[in-house]
Amino acid sequence: MEEMRQRVIGLAAEAAMSEDPSGWFEQIYTEAEGDWSQVPWADQRANPLFSSWLDRHFPTPPHNGAKALVIGCGLGDDAVYLERAGWKVNAFDISQTAIDWAEKIHPDSMVDWRVANLLEPPVEWFSSFDLVVEIHILQAMAQAPRQDAAEVLTKLLNEQGLLVCIGRLSNSEVEVIGPPWPLAKDWILAIGQGCELQEFSESRRQDDEPDTLRFRAVWKR
Repeated sequence: MEEMRQRVIGLAAEAAMSEDPSGWFEQIYTEAEGDWSQVPWADQRANPLFSSWLDRHFPTPPHNGAKALVIGCGLGDDAVYLERAGWKVNAFDISQTAIDWAEKIHPDSMVDWRVANLLEPPVEWFSSFDLVVEIHILQAMAQAPRQDAAEVLTKLLNEQGLLVCIGRLSNSEVEVIGPPWPLAKDWILAIGQGCELQEFSESRRQDDEPDTLRFRAVWKR
């Protein structure tokens, strides 16, 4: 894992100096050559902080036609989990290879897979979703585009829509070279400006390093 982490840091640093600062995502998926274990954030399951939240708040399928959007879906595990829970799901990633791979490993899924950029989402997505899910995407972005991307999220919600963000929480005593870059609590809370904060929780996973702290934030429009 440490070797893969250093590879990610190196690729992101190179991309930041190029005309395509997000191009390193495509490179990670391409170099993996179909082996999910070579994608640092892929683990063949929905994110536990997300799945536990969804199971608790939606133990039965939502109302007919409820629409969800998964930001930076990668290989699609969160999107398919949502679909199986009864949601109509759109999921996108900036990497064409990731989307092709997701479609291949989930052949029976009805998820609407797309290649898209959070900084420039399709116009028809604005004010369209009952649920928007962002997991580990903002923390993988450099500071300037991250701020712009964060400001898009609530604009994708319809009236009464829910936004769920999950990632690493920063520790002022620990210096981190990213990506990923852990996020400050005040910055995270500002994502949902204009919405009602439903939850902000902190937790650790059993397999985390001692200094790693994770958050789950939920807002309602």
